[in-house]
Amino acid sequence: TGPRRRASSADAQPCFVPTAAAARLIGLPGPSWTALADAVLGLGDGRGLFEHARPVAARNGWLVLELRQERYTDGLKLCVCNPTTGDLAVLPPLAGADNLGDYACALYTGHDLDTPRPLSPFFRLLIVYNRRAFTALRSYSSDTGRWSTEAKRSWGPKIASEKLRELGQSIVFRGVAYWLLGRTAFAVRLDTPEPAEERMPQCGIPDLPPGWGAFGVAADGKLMFVDAALGLDYKAAVRSYHLTVAKRAVFCPSTGDDGCSGAWDWTNRYCIRLKELKVRCGGSQEEKVPPYGDKVNLRWLWFCEKSGNLLFTLGEGTGSPGAFVLNMVTEHVEKVADGVDCDSWRNFVGYEMDGAAYLASISRG
Repeated sequence: TGPRRRASSADAQPCFVPTAAAARLIGLPGPSWTALADAVLGLGDGRGLFEHARPVAARNGWLVLELRQERYTDGLKLCVCNPTTGDLAVLPPLAGADNLGDYACALYTGHDLDTPRPLSPFFRLLIVYNRRAFTALRSYSSDTGRWSTEAKRSWGPKIASEKLRELGQSIVFRGVAYWLLGRTAFAVRLDTPEPAEERMPQCGIPDLPPGWGAFGVAADGKLMFVDAALGLDYKAAVRSYHLTVAKRAVFCPSTGDDGCSGAWDWTNRYCIRLKELKVRCGGSQEEKVPPYGDKVNLRWLWFCEKSGNLLFTLGEGTGSPGAFVLNMVTEHVEKVADGVDCDSWRNFVGYEMDGAAYLASISRG
């Protein structure tokens, strides 16, 4: 997702844009602005609650929304809900001395417990934000119904504000939330009542423009780094680029008994060349190929942990602007929304339906 900034009055309420598979399952043929309110609270109150809400995270069938406040001084108010089951929790607002500005968040659910409980209403929400002199961590647990005390980042300096705004999606792996940060990862343990930063080795990951890199989970269950770049089509009459998505490295946290080294592994890399997604630029064939460029406007990368799909948007300057889903295994690309305005979406999260909860809801019906 993008920067976690306070919503403006011009923002619209969240919209679901289904993939082909989801459309067949839930009967939603196109984008819907009312599906969320209808699913969680029914007609009426739900639409009022979610009006101008802003999606900031999604995992395991759960969705995190920032609810718009009348004034900035009202503080931060978050809602965690499961549209499939109808579970909903409006968290105590962080206001007054607890108020904060830009932030990033991560979600830990019943799926992630040592003994997974997919249908459990349990969740823990982590937020990362800046104070004047340090980067702070705080979590909310559904079982206690309260926020934890504020903790300081322990293994590094304060994260620069511009970097904090660019943290984007987190991947939760073995109870730890990971974000790209410089040439390594920012890791926070989330399976404990109080969040605590984990120390990470340097990776050598290049500094990328916002939206060009993401973490995912590889088929072998390891954390992987995914990025995007432009590849030149030398056979084209006019200089043309295509989008390339690559898995660059994997990381397996060491637990002492699983054979993992706790270091980054740069072997077994691969690239997916999406030649059907072209970017046309002026100039001669001999010009140097830019690794990234404003012409592409690749705004977001979002990795879906369960399916292994990668979501992204392409904007003005490309041959096919819109929102896309890439299956990292089959390399099939599906276009789920058309138009250059997809690149201007302020928040973009990938929502994967909770399969167990969905089947249970059908049986109840």
